[in-house]
Amino acid sequence: MDDPIRTVLGPDGMHMEQEFGSLRWDVLTGETSTVIGEPGDGLRVVTRPDGTSVTEQQVGNMRFSPDRGVETIF
Repeated sequence: MDDPIRTVLGPDGMHMEQEFGSLRWDVLTGETSTVIGEPGDGLRVVTRPDGTSVTEQQVGNMRFSPDRGVETIF
């Protein structure tokens, strides 16, 4: 696995997730999103479990997306 499990705090509360390859797995719900791009690339395309796709930007430990707003990664 590429990255350790991390805690994410956002407008909808706190959850734990892990990214490996092009997948982002929510440890608590088991939902998996597809992520195209690396955090250092600036913008990434994320396809959520419900099939919607959004553009997401990560700067440092802050992640911005139109559907989830601002999330802090610990």
